Amino acid sequence: MNEPKFTNRLVNSSSSYLRQHAHNPVDWFPWGQEAFDRSRNDDKPILLSIGYSTCHWCHVMMHESFESEATAAIMNEHFINVKVDREELPTVDQLYQAYIETFQGEGGWPLTIFCTPHLKPFFGGTYFPPLSKPGGIAGFPTILTRIAKNWKSNNYYNILQNSIDDFQTLKDQIKLGESNIALVPRGAFENLKLASKTFHAIRQVFDFRYGGILESTCDAGGCSSKFPRASVFRFLLAYYKARLVPAKVIEELGDTPEGSVPVMMKIAEKYQIDVGQLNPKYMHGLLLESLRKSSQEAQSALEMVELAFTKMSESGIRDHVGGGFHRYTVDKAWKVPHFEKMLYDQGQLLVIYTDLFSITKDPLYETVARQIVQYVDRELKCEGGAFCGGQDADSKPQHGQTKQEGCYYLWDEADINTVLGFGEDSSMFKFYYGIKKDGNIESSDDESGELIGKNVLAQAHSITETAKKFAKEEKHVSESIGNCLASLLRYRKSRPQPIREERVATSSNGIMISSLARAGRVFNDKQFTDLAIAAATFIRCNMYRQENQVVLHQLGSDAVGYATDFAFLIDALLELYASTFDDSWLKWAVELQHSMDTLFWDDAVAGYFSGMKDERVLLRMKEDNDKAEPAAGSIAVLNLLRLDAIFGTAESTDSMHCTLDTLSDRQTRCLSFRDRAKRVLLSSFVKLSQLPRSLPVMMIGVIALDRGFKEVVIQGDIDGMSLQAVMQTFDPFMIFIKSTNGSWLMNKSYKLKLMSTDTQEQAGKFQVFICDRGTCFKPADSVEGIQQLLA
Repeated sequence: MNEPKFTNRLVNSSSSYLRQHAHNPVDWFPWGQEAFDRSRNDDKPILLSIGYSTCHWCHVMMHESFESEATAAIMNEHFINVKVDREELPTVDQLYQAYIETFQGEGGWPLTIFCTPHLKPFFGGTYFPPLSKPGGIAGFPTILTRIAKNWKSNNYYNILQNSIDDFQTLKDQIKLGESNIALVPRGAFENLKLASKTFHAIRQVFDFRYGGILESTCDAGGCSSKFPRASVFRFLLAYYKARLVPAKVIEELGDTPEGSVPVMMKIAEKYQIDVGQLNPKYMHGLLLESLRKSSQEAQSALEMVELAFTKMSESGIRDHVGGGFHRYTVDKAWKVPHFEKMLYDQGQLLVIYTDLFSITKDPLYETVARQIVQYVDRELKCEGGAFCGGQDADSKPQHGQTKQEGCYYLWDEADINTVLGFGEDSSMFKFYYGIKKDGNIESSDDESGELIGKNVLAQAHSITETAKKFAKEEKHVSESIGNCLASLLRYRKSRPQPIREERVATSSNGIMISSLARAGRVFNDKQFTDLAIAAATFIRCNMYRQENQVVLHQLGSDAVGYATDFAFLIDALLELYASTFDDSWLKWAVELQHSMDTLFWDDAVAGYFSGMKDERVLLRMKEDNDKAEPAAGSIAVLNLLRLDAIFGTAESTDSMHCTLDTLSDRQTRCLSFRDRAKRVLLSSFVKLSQLPRSLPVMMIGVIALDRGFKEVVIQGDIDGMSLQAVMQTFDPFMIFIKSTNGSWLMNKSYKLKLMSTDTQEQAGKFQVFICDRGTCFKPADSVEGIQQLLA
């Protein structure tokens, strides 16, 4: 094997992304003091390049620019070149993405930033091509040369001053997004007002043909990208539940005398209808109309989710052969994907498909959910039980050395014929998926030209249409397609596989553990729950420091986790508790919540900073957008409100965390779970009210704060059939609690102490208590009784 021509400082990095650049001719530095000192001593600007290991366009820019000796020569002569893995240093990425978004409107990866020696940005972008295009963006060498010339000319001082001005503008923009808690209007979070605003804002950008959200890059001519946006659909399902009014309620109200004010007020309160001081004479008609409108909006929200997730399941964004989903598509019909697969996407999409099955009982959603789990278990599970970060978009062809995008997942007709032959099963398969001799990918969706002649598996005809064409029973066609896919999977395993991102990150594992635990409950599948337990156990044994109760950001690093690591892991532990009723998960969740409050809480404004104080990062920021993953604050709000529902306000704060010296410390650090959640929402009110689509998961927290969580308390020896009736019910505002005398939870929970029925005759008897909005109903001990309480 030939020795590489170049080797730089990245060769011994712990980051696989940085190691990918270790043999570039570029004189790369990792993020750190050595690079900053060299920039100041040599008076050279910093060229900051941020990406991650499975990023296709990061690979493209590396091959085109960073492997070019001519381009590297310009970079090495005029710049201090710093390479950053955004998954290793998310707060660095967050800061410079905010700069690009503020001044250019849209960020992404690879991110290319030019900074002064004091780390203030003065120019940047995302991907830069190697050559300038007439009327288009300048080529990367041209940009490098221009900036180097300006830096050495009289424009030097203008660059420095502009960087200072731009940085101040960025700080001002961030400050504008934070609310003064004292100025938030009274009742701002009541009666679904903000949630309704969010729903209608989403409808305005919803694609009612293919489902999904039309991005800012979509127009009449098409889309440059379309993402699943799981956070949006998670909100829509929560909004569906919050708005849903059973037909029986509307019928009964229609028969209720108009003068029966107490009955009407009770209904209005339950379904969050604002009747105010309305004259009873008009209340009946208004309430009836409002309930009908509420139910219509609920159905509309559900239909939007069903449309999007059915279309996605049929299209190329789904890996029909191996299960799981690609990160996004380059067209709005979900057909042609960008082929990388991310763990955090699998987890978030699994939750939506699981919840859709809970609501509709449509077997399609269960099939897709199970295939996601099969994919993650087969391809992403690491030794020990935790999960790796994802898989690359690029891989080598069977006969060749140059990696190509989607090579592992695409098919030409000859491949299909080799695997399936020329019989009727093969013909049905090719008809069903629209396989063509010249490929089924339009040139407009193939910017790189690497997909010519290839076929992506995206449903072109339905099972019904296929059965009709070939005069077969639908069941026969469905089984045939399934058998063909299994054959293709076996064949595909012989191809060179995409590189797996071996990083074990706490945040993405938290997302996956949470979704597996929930899917295990809904599908009554112990294997799913066991996968979640194994991953959580691995993190506790290998990535948790009991002495100071902190979780690490990733395996193999001593760096304390970021706010997202804590938030997603706490969420996972709460879901695991609900699936196992093992108090140890709940106890760990409480410990982590207290640590998260200590490490990241903003005492001045409220909310959670993304990371701990770091002098090398010029601004300590908070996530203010539910993007590819929900913001830490959004998940934290839901965690805090669930903890409040379990423990009760009187026991929300452990006394050991409140032995502080000053009253101001006591006021901010010794908040109850509920009060802390409310402060996060109040501090985010400007963003929630002015840009409601930006924080859809936090908006679920707004709904939860107003309506509260329905508490399902299970007592006695568990009856499996009755318990399943509860577990399969869709309600994002419902929590499960197991009441066991003498348990850690029983000793800690104020609510359970009040509810305890520790009498001789009831000991061990299976009962389910349901408490909603401060009222606990008579317990049930049968499937029918439980379902009646849940209705």
